Amino acid sequence: MFKHISCLVFSGLASLTVGIAQAADTVTYSAADQQLRQEVGALLQKKCKADEFSGAVLIAKHGQVLFESVCGEASQRYHVPNKLDTKFNIASVGKMFTAVAIAQLVQAGRLSYDDTLDKFLDASWLPVAVSKRITVSQLLNHTSGLPEFLSRAKARHSSRAMYKELVDMKPLLEGLTPSFQPGTRYSYSNTGYLLLGAIIEKLSGDNYFSYVRQHIYQPAGMQNSDSYALDDPVDNLAMGYMDIQKNSGRRQESSFEGLLRGSAFGCGYSTLHDLLRFSEALKNGSLIKTESLQVLWHNHTPGNMTMSKYDYGYGFQLHSGDAGRVVGHSGHFTGARANFDMYQDAGYVVILLSNYELKFPLAEDIEDLIVQTKAQTKAQANAVSQAQPLQASDK
Repeated sequence: MFKHISCLVFSGLASLTVGIAQAADTVTYSAADQQLRQEVGALLQKKCKADEFSGAVLIAKHGQVLFESVCGEASQRYHVPNKLDTKFNIASVGKMFTAVAIAQLVQAGRLSYDDTLDKFLDASWLPVAVSKRITVSQLLNHTSGLPEFLSRAKARHSSRAMYKELVDMKPLLEGLTPSFQPGTRYSYSNTGYLLLGAIIEKLSGDNYFSYVRQHIYQPAGMQNSDSYALDDPVDNLAMGYMDIQKNSGRRQESSFEGLLRGSAFGCGYSTLHDLLRFSEALKNGSLIKTESLQVLWHNHTPGNMTMSKYDYGYGFQLHSGDAGRVVGHSGHFTGARANFDMYQDAGYVVILLSNYELKFPLAEDIEDLIVQTKAQTKAQANAVSQAQPLQASDK
């Protein structure tokens, strides 16, 4: 997938393309949405020019693309530009797919959220004394207490050839036990989502990757999404770039940092429009029923447990503020940053994919602009309402 080579940042003005899915003469934008388009475009142009952002951004409203832009390079070595259909590492955004897959199996009556893990996983995954203490729910909302397993691959001097299937990662879980009583605290855990992938394989009789392709990507129309083996040649894939030294402005490909194939815990690849299709499939019931989706979007882990502005459902981050209720997920990995946000009240979907490790809160900056747009729309509606002539009273 990647080549192990150091690269300097490509100097000069990064290209910025702003494209709208529909022809300009067929789309009418409100004044507020037009202002949002302009301000987000100006923000991205500034960040791209300063080489602080490389990637792609899409904003849709009620399913229609409002704004999309791309800048930077998918390969700095070969000066291949990022495009609107470039595949980016989505990091933990992929946890949503795992949660939806579990919801499908719950909906089919194959398991319940309160089932303990010993019903599905044998002692080669976890000792029975551990697995019988942890529920599926606790894996989904990061309250299992299981510590992180990802760092163990590097500690074992592993190679990427060793970890191409979920079962290959099983040795990395040896000796893991909960660091606190399951269900009593929140601790973000990729380990939990790896085990959810193992449960999906056990109940479906298929491997995780095939299951997600057949039951999530295909129904949603996501033709450019997958979890690729690290040494697979894949077209149109963005290389990740990490800082050589903090604040040095110099970066190198981050491929050598990755040892595990992306899977149930995230780090697969997707595109702007595939993720937009995923959001539409969630809303129109193509993947799971509305009542099943509401379970995923319920607050199962309040922010006072997560110690952040986010609550956590099952595979989805949740928060409410001036922009209304937002559901989705963020992701961060070496040389990658991703955000997927569905603004339930305002009707926006914001998707951000980057092959840089961002040092500024771009998703939050866009949210602030949406708050301004919401206020402007409300003010315009009030002005129109007040301008309506009063009807004469009947005599």
